[in-house]
Amino acid sequence: MYSSAVISAYKLGDPVPMLKKVQYKGYRTEWIEVPAAEAPKFGLFRSVRVSPYADVSLGDYDSTESLKQSFSFSGERLLLPWLTINDGTGHHVESVELEFRYSQGFVTGVTWKANYVDATTSKPDFIELHYHWHEVVESDPALAINVLLFLSLLISWIVAVVVLLEWDRKATSSNIGNSSSSSISMTSGGPAAVPMRKSGSPYASSSPSARQSLHTSSWEANDSHMS
Repeated sequence: MYSSAVISAYKLGDPVPMLKKVQYKGYRTEWIEVPAAEAPKFGLFRSVRVSPYADVSLGDYDSTESLKQSFSFSGERLLLPWLTINDGTGHHVESVELEFRYSQGFVTGVTWKANYVDATTSKPDFIELHYHWHEVVESDPALAINVLLFLSLLISWIVAVVVLLEWDRKATSSNIGNSSSSSISMTSGGPAAVPMRKSGSPYASSSPSARQSLHTSSWEANDSHMS
């Protein structure tokens, strides 16, 4: 019989220890080891044919007597309840679907579903066992915390960058506004007033014709100098 010691992680295709127990006509067997050829293989979908009567001396078959069978896996760590092979009213199991759940090399659970046929006159010599496997992906709390921490830091960094950019934009707009205000103030003040010349100035007493002559002379002087 398989040892009940701690079982290490399975590899793909490793046989999974399987035991069975039979109950019939008030008699119940001890746990019986199922041959490795009939036992499930870790992670592999397969079907096998087994005889529910192979390890029990039952004598003549009585279809009015119920026959039940139980299975256990992985050193009796996964125990299935009694499965009715023959209910005593003519219904007999034809096949059993066994669905295994596993994670990181360990079998974590198993469920079954039986399919029945009418067998009122004779008992089937074999039943089909179909092994199915489904991997269970478990979440890693430490990894989840690290991801949340990283996302929090990333969001904080993005918020900080946005705040700094907004502050810089406002500061730039404020500086531009202050410069514009200074320019407007200087312009509105106008140029400094030019003091009026004394009445004794030659320009003050010059007639319009004299002022025109002065400007003309100056232009002509510049023109003659240029020529």
